[in-house]
Amino acid sequence: MTKGSFSSEVSVIVHPSAVSRVNSSASAEPPAMLVRSLVRSVSVRGAVQEMRMVQIWEHMIGWFEMEGKELLDQGVITPADLFESLKGRHGTESSIINIGLPSYSLLHTFLRSITAGAYGVLLLDGSEVTHLNRPQDKFLDWFFNPIMVLKDKIRGE
Repeated sequence: MTKGSFSSEVSVIVHPSAVSRVNSSASAEPPAMLVRSLVRSVSVRGAVQEMRMVQIWEHMIGWFEMEGKELLDQGVITPADLFESLKGRHGTESSIINIGLPSYSLLHTFLRSITAGAYGVLLLDGSEVTHLNRPQDKFLDWFFNPIMVLKDKIRGE
């Protein structure tokens, strides 16, 4: 296959089999077909913008902070709970923050994603993490599929 120049608007593609089918006495120029230029990509997965693991963690921490502030304002968690968590004591006091807050935030993330009708998980900025754009990371291989199954179970599918 012979390709013309890649202009910003139109590319000319000539297939060799089309040249043999044309009347050879008419002209030396083979017939050309106008085709819009496509964005080059290695694969479909390459064309989808892949989320970075750092982006996902930043958004998760942002959710934890937002949910924590709301719970603190409502009096569900207290400054003493935060202090106990910062001191690093292991017990029921620190587990409220260390385990309860991330779990609560993850549940609310699922509920927001389900309410919005998202196929994947919605992040703080409204972007969505799906199987197509998730980072190809060993941790996420182990973590993402169970998270999606859990989200589908909450949705009721």
